[in-house]
Amino acid sequence: MLHIATPFYRPQYLEAIYESIPKYHDITWHIAKTKNSPSLKYDFLKDPRIKVYEIDCSDKDTVTKRNTIFNHIKEGFFFLLDDDTIFVEEAYNVYKQYSEEGFVGMIVGNQLLILQIMPLYDFICSVF
Repeated sequence: MLHIATPFYRPQYLEAIYESIPKYHDITWHIAKTKNSPSLKYDFLKDPRIKVYEIDCSDKDTVTKRNTIFNHIKEGFFFLLDDDTIFVEEAYNVYKQYSEEGFVGMIVGNQLLILQIMPLYDFICSVF
């Protein structure tokens, strides 16, 4: 299973992120948001592969949001995806390759930011 972890606070990109994530059965998208932010009203959130966690922290506290997500992931690989970044198919292909080989460790690569407004960031895909 590939778990995509997104600490959320920028709603303007959420739909673009969803559209970039392949609709495969072995992907779960975890979104952590603060209880104080407006509720999310998107039809795609009905997708059973999406898990939304509302937590008590500041809106920009990505550490607490990520840790909340990690507490819900019990096995598989995880991929850190910021809320201004789209998912790229290459990341899924790398996950499949390494999971089939029984790899245990960390995989580092590239991801593309929405609208190309920021430089490339690293992604981490690791095994529990």
